[in-house]
Amino acid sequence: MNSKTWLSPIEHYRRALCTAWIVSSLCVTTFAQDSSAEKKPEESIPQIKPEPAIEWKTVAGQAITIVLEGLNNPTAVAIQPETGIPYVADSGNGQVVRIVEGKAEPVITEFPKEPLGTTPSINIGPLSLAFLDSDTLVVGSGGEPAGSDAIRTYTLPTPPTPTKYDSGKVALTLPPTDPALPAEGNFLGLAVSPTAIFATSQGESNKGWVNVGNRSSAESVDKLERHIPTMESTDVPLATGITVTPHGYLLVTSIGGLGPEKDSIAAFFEVSSKRMLLKMQLDLHDVTAIAYSARRQMYAVDMAWTQADAGGVYRIIEDKASSSGLKAKLIAKLPHPTAMCFDSDGALYVTLRGAIDDKGNSQGMLVRIPSDENL
Repeated sequence: MNSKTWLSPIEHYRRALCTAWIVSSLCVTTFAQDSSAEKKPEESIPQIKPEPAIEWKTVAGQAITIVLEGLNNPTAVAIQPETGIPYVADSGNGQVVRIVEGKAEPVITEFPKEPLGTTPSINIGPLSLAFLDSDTLVVGSGGEPAGSDAIRTYTLPTPPTPTKYDSGKVALTLPPTDPALPAEGNFLGLAVSPTAIFATSQGESNKGWVNVGNRSSAESVDKLERHIPTMESTDVPLATGITVTPHGYLLVTSIGGLGPEKDSIAAFFEVSSKRMLLKMQLDLHDVTAIAYSARRQMYAVDMAWTQADAGGVYRIIEDKASSSGLKAKLIAKLPHPTAMCFDSDGALYVTLRGAIDDKGNSQGMLVRIPSDENL
């Protein structure tokens, strides 16, 4: 984006009003809106045994419950409507599981896996999850060959029984923008609106894409297309988390890299015009998820890839003294959180990456911050 593009006085006034409206509406909501073939038996249940976990608490003193240990690089959590059951992308094990009575039940299995080109390297498979309704689950993949990662939808049987990853109703991929390069992949984040799904992805020249798929019906999606090249607006390459705000805008987080720098940002976009309305510096390391609570508060998780003691869940609140008008308030310090999701009671589920071994597997888990925290 050319930052020196000349605008008419009316356009300057319109943009100023729009930015002011977003900022003021966030302030009203405490400005940090927290709201919202069969698998081999030995591979079907996570096998990694983590070290004894410490007893975590929020800054306010609420106990944080460990829901499930033994996950392998969990990268997403979604709560099934009506049942309230958590579903987790057990990415390093190449599967999606649901958590029932403290146990992981495989739901979608045998996703392709590959090492993510990071230091240390870690294995990835399915990366993102979202429910269209109580019976329809959307999964974004990351472990398939270049250009083959897909957005897939699955109809869940009742009761759920394990099904292979390629048995989904729909598999949507992106065509390459350059015939000489593989298409965009690694669908890191998913968000759902009544008419569309939105997915962040990366793999092509650091474009930082937000992609869109039309909801052809309540339980089906088609026509996955590139929608917003976020880096052109934000100058930050890797789009990660995404959510639809209470006012219908897209809120997208991006990170500059997985280093010690605090280079994470969040940006609001109009869906139809694709225009960036506001960019906010978050003063956090590696924000991988953003969400609103039922109380319309905004929350972010900082994975802090290289610094476990810097990771945590944060509320984004107003701070008139800062250049962005925001600051991140620590709610709970947690090592390498990767994703989060609120349930209908206001509790917050958070996936933790855990320590990585020399084979690219991790000692991950799912934890729960209680509704008593009043998020």
